[in-house]
Amino acid sequence: MADKKTRLLKQTNYEIFIVILTFLSWLNLVFYFYSKDPNVQQIIFFVEQIMTPIFLLDVFVRARFAESSKIYFFRQFGWLDLIGSFPYTRILRAYRVFRTIRSLRANGTHHLLRNFLSNRAETAALTVILAVILLFEFASISILRAENADPLANIQTSGDAIWWTLVTVATVGYGDLYPVTEQGRFVASFVIVAGVGLFGILSGFLASNFLGQKQKPDDDINDSGTRLPDQANLERIMAEIKQIRQEQQKANKSINTRLNRIEQGVDQNKQPD
Repeated sequence: MADKKTRLLKQTNYEIFIVILTFLSWLNLVFYFYSKDPNVQQIIFFVEQIMTPIFLLDVFVRARFAESSKIYFFRQFGWLDLIGSFPYTRILRAYRVFRTIRSLRANGTHHLLRNFLSNRAETAALTVILAVILLFEFASISILRAENADPLANIQTSGDAIWWTLVTVATVGYGDLYPVTEQGRFVASFVIVAGVGLFGILSGFLASNFLGQKQKPDDDINDSGTRLPDQANLERIMAEIKQIRQEQQKANKSINTRLNRIEQGVDQNKQPD
């Protein structure tokens, strides 16, 4: 379990996920003070609260599986990550963001693509989480803006918009709240299609991950029923074969040298006195 956690922290897709989530929080902070609508501000604050447990979990995992929690908190400025996990203080995560971006640039594009391809399951899961958060915020604000202008609409407050978005994205659709304007129905159509697509991707990811783990013990067995060696054993076997070939070449060289000496001795004995 610990190996999985530390491997996840070293993956590029996870670092990019945290960076994008941090940038989204910074944009929300600007949008919060720019907007004069209290309902929109409440939606933004609600989304910020959703992201808070993710940032706190990130700090906990980094501290738990670091070589030293004290080094992480003090020398690597983990205390800034902790304080910056809460709404309206995430500007303190700037050090982590800039450090991650510099590391990604140093690794190059080839490393990014290779990491994405080798960790497709984790990339899909993190992408779905990020897409759900973005869709939730976009849908809540959009449906509120579209329906708030109609006095006959039943989606008038931030609570109505959040509840409608939740049941629509989750493809539940209680029907107690529904859009009545053309703009609202357009937003609803987009949210329904996006929600079905996201949950389809998530279901496919879970099924693939479950089946992959279930079939993993049999992946190393060939058609004859013999278990194939893993990567470490293959490297060890190849090293042994290489060493045997070198020893064989030395032995052949020694044999050839002795044969040449014998032939020279025979030729000398055949020469007349």
